[in-house]
Amino acid sequence: AMDITAVMRAFNKHKVVTIDQLANWLSCSVVTARRRLKVWSAYTSYNRNGRYYTLPEIAQFDDMGLWRHREAFFSKYGTLTQTLIYLIAHSARGLSSTELGEILGLQPRSFLSHFRDHPAIYRENMTGRWIWFAADPGTREQQMQARLAEEVAKESPMPSDMEAVMILVD
Repeated sequence: AMDITAVMRAFNKHKVVTIDQLANWLSCSVVTARRRLKVWSAYTSYNRNGRYYTLPEIAQFDDMGLWRHREAFFSKYGTLTQTLIYLIAHSARGLSSTELGEILGLQPRSFLSHFRDHPAIYRENMTGRWIWFAADPGTREQQMQARLAEEVAKESPMPSDMEAVMILVD
C-alpha cells in the first residue's frame, strides 16, 4: 500500500485516475476510495460515464469552466447536466446544438436528446436549428432578442464603402 503522500504524488503525476486505480493505490475497496474522493472534493469527468476523477488543485479550468486531460473532460460546474444548464443560462444569446457540442467536445446527437424536457432549460427551433435557452423567462427573453438581432444582422449586411458612397450621392 502507498502512504497518502505517495498516493498524492501519483495522482499529481497522472492528473486523472479511475476508481480502480485509486482503490489499488490506497489498498482499499472501491466504496472507501469513493469516500476518499468525496473528502478531497474531487471532480468526476462529464464524459465517459464519469469514469475519471481529478483533484481541484490539478484541474486547470478555462474561461468556460472546462478542462480536458487526454480523453477525460471535466467541468467546475459538476456533471454534464449541471454544466449544460450553467453554460446555457449564462450565454448571451442561447446556444445552438452545434455550439454546445463544440464547447463540450461531444457529439450533440449523443447527449442533447436527454435534455429536451429538462425544466432548467428551454429549446426553440429558430430558422431550422435548435437553440437552447435558459428556462427563466426574463433571461430567455433577453437571449432570444440577442439571437434574433444577430440573425437579422446576418441577413441584411451593411453596404460596402462603394455602395455607401453611391447611396449618399444618390
